[in-house]
Amino acid sequence: MERALELAARAAGIVSPRPPVGCVLVNDGQIVGEGFTMPSPGPHAEVAALREAGGKAKGAHAYTTLEPCNHYGNTPPCTDALLNAGVAAVTIAIQDPDPRVDGTGIRRLRSAGLEVDVPETHAARAWELIEGFARLTKTRRPLVVAKYAMSLDGKIATRTGDSQWITSEAARERVHRQRAEVDAVMVGSGTALADNPRLTARPGGELTDIPRPRLRVLIDTAGQIPPAARMFWEPGAVLVAYAIRSEDAGPLIGLPDNVEKLELPSGYGGIDLVMLIDELGTRGIGTVLVEGGGRLIGSLIDLDLVDKVEAYIAPVVIGGVEAPGPVAGGGAERLRDAPRLERVTTQLLGIDTLITGYVPGHTDHIPETNA
Repeated sequence: MERALELAARAAGIVSPRPPVGCVLVNDGQIVGEGFTMPSPGPHAEVAALREAGGKAKGAHAYTTLEPCNHYGNTPPCTDALLNAGVAAVTIAIQDPDPRVDGTGIRRLRSAGLEVDVPETHAARAWELIEGFARLTKTRRPLVVAKYAMSLDGKIATRTGDSQWITSEAARERVHRQRAEVDAVMVGSGTALADNPRLTARPGGELTDIPRPRLRVLIDTAGQIPPAARMFWEPGAVLVAYAIRSEDAGPLIGLPDNVEKLELPSGYGGIDLVMLIDELGTRGIGTVLVEGGGRLIGSLIDLDLVDKVEAYIAPVVIGGVEAPGPVAGGGAERLRDAPRLERVTTQLLGIDTLITGYVPGHTDHIPETNA
């Protein structure tokens, strides 16, 4: 199953609205086939693994990170493929939250006489990989993750704007791995102007073999980011959302072909953020990682559009009254009105601490078995 999860991670960020799945076939103690979900209309993970195994799939044990589908979509049911190949047993990391599946694949395989096991050993990691798919399936909106790094005293930069680097290399490495697994990364114009980020996934310092994330989203209300900005010239697609007519947006002229301009009505936070999130869901974007700045994150929280918060806390004290914080926006008037995160976990990354939690009312896409 560990190998199946590695394969699933290779599909994350490139197959939405499909879920990223990995599958490994074992016969007589040897791996005879493996595969992961391909972008539509390519094969699902189970079919890819079966094709590699060929005749060696008969009597094999299949390890898959998600319950095999039992319905016709762009491809026939994976349950049929497993049964027709003569697979003898299936171990599944988690049940599929898609209402079209939701246990029917497990029941179909068991009714056909296969040994089916659904242990909880790898459920947490498997769920993390398909969480955006689950949210998109449930709400038609992507999972919106607000991520920021701050000092012990709640600052994201010094009073002069110096911010690189607050966190350690271990924390930054995790962010690059995460960028490789999400569908989109979003920033506001303030962050783009201050940091000139590339917003690419570079785990280990190198670019991934396929441009990741699939989409980089820039909120540039007034069209002020210059065409020379680094994010425009990296491999992969860029979406610039703005709130003025294109003919008035001088700096938005002369951008490369991979940059799409999207005009939206003005709204809270500069543009209509609700319309933007809905548009990303329509495009099959499952997970959006929002990396700042404080005004954008605060506006999304004020509008109840954030599902999950990931706060990296570094053991450094910056000080200074004028030093900026990670979340702005309108904010709560009373402490009891501030969203207090649920299902909170902590993780040590080098010398930094990552605190992760869900915004109240945004956990309905999580099955009880993964609570």
